[in-house]
Amino acid sequence: MKKLFPVLVLSVGLVSVVSKAQIAVVKGDASSAAEVSVNAAYSQNFNSLPAPASTKPDKAEPLAWKNNVTLRGWFRDVGHSKGDCSASGAYVDAPAFFNYGLDGNPNRSVGFRNTQGNERDAAAAIVFLNETGAPIKGVKISYTGRQWRRQSEAATTLVVGWRFFGKEFNADTFTARQKQWWTDVPALTFTAPQLEGSNVVNGMAPECMKKFPATEVIFRRGVYPGEYFSIRWYYPTDPKSTGNGLALDDVEIEFIK
Repeated sequence: MKKLFPVLVLSVGLVSVVSKAQIAVVKGDASSAAEVSVNAAYSQNFNSLPAPASTKPDKAEPLAWKNNVTLRGWFRDVGHSKGDCSASGAYVDAPAFFNYGLDGNPNRSVGFRNTQGNERDAAAAIVFLNETGAPIKGVKISYTGRQWRRQSEAATTLVVGWRFFGKEFNADTFTARQKQWWTDVPALTFTAPQLEGSNVVNGMAPECMKKFPATEVIFRRGVYPGEYFSIRWYYPTDPKSTGNGLALDDVEIEFIK
């Protein structure tokens, strides 16, 4: 059986896709791995997050987030200690990481908003360890981008990228928002579709979202057995703008051997 192991966490080409993969996500509180079996692809819709009764922007209560624990394998990096995963739109520090969704609706998504115009980028990422016994040549990625708040006329974006770690990965020092070492995938960049009108928008509405079909990204070289690699969604901020609220949802990643 083919095996893939992600430690925390994002790209691809037409080659044979791993038909069965076993993904082990490293626990946030231990060095041992907890194995989670998947067939053909890894998927995450974020619907395990709470659905607050009231998610009106600026009024929601914070929701604690812990890297690699709240969602196995996922890390968020906002560059400061106050950007905990918060219910949709709650003011914390900037940029902030939010649990987005309609009031009481279990259909959730996660994303960012730069509430104070600070020049501090943010990112969410998942990391995998290849234990298939063969190189992983790339991945296929599909996801949905959603806009939950129009705060600026600037073209705020979510940029998908990938990187290698080699045979060593340190979850404690991993910074997903780091600008170096990542290779962007322009075809998967989500740009805020609503730049005018009401500040509060519905990320579930067709005009506020974009579904990205499975997109192939072939790595510069194969990820060999025993090596780690990561995929991320990067939220660059503008010090002159408060930024629009953007989120990712319905993520699916296929591994190409």
